[in-house]
Amino acid sequence: MKSILIDYSDFKSLGLELNTLTECDYQKDRHQITIHSNFTIRLPMTLEFNESNHSIFRSESFFYGILIIGSEFSIIGISDGKELIDHKVFKTYSVRKRQGRSQINYLKTKGKSKAGSRVRLGNITLYLESINEKWNQLELQYKPSKWVFHCSKILISYVYESKIKPLIPLQSEKLIKPGLSLSKPKLEDLLTLEKELNLFKLSYNEESIPNILVPMISKDIPNKEEDEGWYDFE
Repeated sequence: MKSILIDYSDFKSLGLELNTLTECDYQKDRHQITIHSNFTIRLPMTLEFNESNHSIFRSESFFYGILIIGSEFSIIGISDGKELIDHKVFKTYSVRKRQGRSQINYLKTKGKSKAGSRVRLGNITLYLESINEKWNQLELQYKPSKWVFHCSKILISYVYESKIKPLIPLQSEKLIKPGLSLSKPKLEDLLTLEKELNLFKLSYNEESIPNILVPMISKDIPNKEEDEGWYDFE
């Protein structure tokens, strides 16, 4: 699947009347509309989709959060739909140098617990508690409409069994899980991701490009994430 990122004005120029579509499947956990098997639209995080009449509208809160948890690096941030207004990067020592994998993953296969292992496990515990503490603080402070959330399967249970537990349940509809693949997320990744999440992401199959996308694909569409008026519906 190929993808392009466009702002609201370019999306509007497509003339795509969502309310006239009979086949329109909204995936809430990905904040994505599937129109055909070969055409999907991931909505900007500051917008909502009404499944009853297929309309797009602004979220009550312009704020949304991003949280990417890795075994050694994690990033968290809040966006107002224009820029990142709050963020923090977390780092810990939890990977065995020889094996190159996290201590938790190693113990699941080997069951060992030496002095070095206990130190790394202790680091992971404090690391996840710090992440949850910041997560809860941002949730209470900004009350974002949604959280773009990604966590490795090996860590997810530890996140939710931590002494400091997240305020957002794992099955909450506020969690958007876009299926990212960032093993060592850094601040640069957070900044790039935040810009992309403020735009529409149109994905299509090159072998069967929807007619409505042909004019747009044939020209170079600049990303307008810096245009303050892109989200103006008026």
